[in-house]
Amino acid sequence: MASQAGAKRAVILAVSAPFHSALMTPAQEKLEKDLKQTEFAALRVPLVTNVDADTIETGDEAREALIRQVTAPVAVEESVRLLIDEGVNTFVEVGPGRC
Repeated sequence: MASQAGAKRAVILAVSAPFHSALMTPAQEKLEKDLKQTEFAALRVPLVTNVDADTIETGDEAREALIRQVTAPVAVEESVRLLIDEGVNTFVEVGPGRC
């Protein structure tokens, strides 16, 4: 469908769940309960959240961002643009796959 709509490239991702969608609401509710019982310290460095593409500095903000990102779309491009605007010029992607 994406290719038919004019996308230059479309790749079907091999994922185990419908992450970042409303279908994850039951998981979000369980995670929220656990995270609300977990103490979050103040962040040592500012963090750009991929759910808001904004900078946060407190543990409470980190907790709330983690909860919201379960069902919300991620703003990867906007987050990277913010980091570039802040002077970041080196990015390293870390994930569970092979290098």
